[in-house]
Amino acid sequence: MPVGFPKDIRQGVHLHLEVVNMFSEEEQTSPTSSSSSPPPSSHFIGRKEDVVQAKRVTKLVGGRDVLVLCHQGKLHAMDMRCYHTGGPLQEGDIEEFDGRMCIVCPWHKYKITLAEGEGLYQAVNPSATPPNPTWRSKGVKQRVHQVTEVNRDVYVTFNDSPDTIDSDFYQTERYRATMNKAQPKTKKLLEKVTSRKVSTDRTKARGFPGGADIHSCLWPKQKDREMRGCVEKQVILDFIHVISSSDVYEFQVSRFESIL
Repeated sequence: MPVGFPKDIRQGVHLHLEVVNMFSEEEQTSPTSSSSSPPPSSHFIGRKEDVVQAKRVTKLVGGRDVLVLCHQGKLHAMDMRCYHTGGPLQEGDIEEFDGRMCIVCPWHKYKITLAEGEGLYQAVNPSATPPNPTWRSKGVKQRVHQVTEVNRDVYVTFNDSPDTIDSDFYQTERYRATMNKAQPKTKKLLEKVTSRKVSTDRTKARGFPGGADIHSCLWPKQKDREMRGCVEKQVILDFIHVISSSDVYEFQVSRFESIL
């Protein structure tokens, strides 16, 4: 700049140039710029508006069944099946326990924190008066994954922690192969359970009222039909899940079919 310019003008111009350079550097390094690309090894889930509208999306990506859900405007991702016995978490309610948001497995009501995948439970000190229950953590039980939004697209990056997490079992090929093998028979078995009359002599031998259908046999004292149906359906599904996950599947099915 020419020396003839007043000193205050020269200082003002230098200050302006420094501010411009500072903003230019921030624009070059900004992670939210339109030129951003998905993280390496990430997996595309869908458009953000579709995920938000659906609230819960399940998808098989990279050989893993994942659940992506939107709660209070924030996206979370985790393994789809509950670490306990593989319950479908996409059907679970989201509730707050001890100040932490959790998804509750629909099968056995296990509480899993959305942010960390920790299993929560209530502990009681029997020697305390009164024995007030307190919330405790079992540690990380469900593998949670990172969610990234790029230009309104939602991506999931797997949690690559080498430590084994309980929910990993339900992502194995052995589990999938067992479930695929079991599906035709479990469907047929469920149809029998929900429709077929129970044999009189066999039910009597097992303490069931003679001539009753499977509904009355499972819940002979339950008068509320609607509640009975809901509870019974869950018991049946739990039972079928257990036997279909077992190495002695054929034996268990034959035993159960023998009372029908």
